[in-house]
Amino acid sequence: MLIFGIIVGVSLLGIGCVFFLLYKEKNTGKSSVEKIDSDQIDTDIFDVLESEEDLPIKKSWKEGFNDIFGKVPFLKKKAPLHDIVAEKPLVNFEDALDKLDQEESLETGTASLKVAVKNRAVQNDIAGLSSESEKNVGQDLEVSIQLNELKEKCGRLEGLLGEKTTELEKVQKDFENELKNRNDFNKIKDVLEKELKEVKDKAKDLKNECNVLATEKGMIKKKDLQSVEQSFQNEGALESKPPVQ
Repeated sequence: MLIFGIIVGVSLLGIGCVFFLLYKEKNTGKSSVEKIDSDQIDTDIFDVLESEEDLPIKKSWKEGFNDIFGKVPFLKKKAPLHDIVAEKPLVNFEDALDKLDQEESLETGTASLKVAVKNRAVQNDIAGLSSESEKNVGQDLEVSIQLNELKEKCGRLEGLLGEKTTELEKVQKDFENELKNRNDFNKIKDVLEKELKEVKDKAKDLKNECNVLATEKGMIKKKDLQSVEQSFQNEGALESKPPVQ
């Protein structure tokens, strides 16, 4: 159990050392450079530097793994002495100083060029943003104009709709009144038709009664004539008879 704890502690310590070395290398890798005017640099230099920055450095996963863990002190492999001597031959001290000065001047100039390239890229981004903002403002203005036109059209349509609604309500009210009047007229018509039918029936009955009375009157008159004739005949017969002696 103690051995396992020691192994875990050593592993955590190694990981911490790795992150510390990476952080230290990142901070020490930043160099303070002076900015130069972008107008003093030729366009071809911008293109070359941008193309060089865009090219990715391809490394295999084994090389990356070795680079990370090679920075840990206790994980570095100790090469034999003859390999170290063979890999690092002796050089002249003055030549080394001259070479170092040349590399520093080259790095300083390259850093200045990179800063100029970045400044130019920032200016291009600002110009692009300004043009894009102007385009967005124009689009917003067009949208607001179209929205106002739509609001005006909607207002006119609402006014027409209100007028048509008022007319429709008036027509509906007139129709209801006409329907009510028609219903009242139908009721009066039904009453009058009923009364007219009753009058016609009464007139028909009276006519029948008149016909009956006329028939009876004719019969009575005929009987009266017959009785008068009979009486005249009786009187003539009495007069024609001889007197009795």
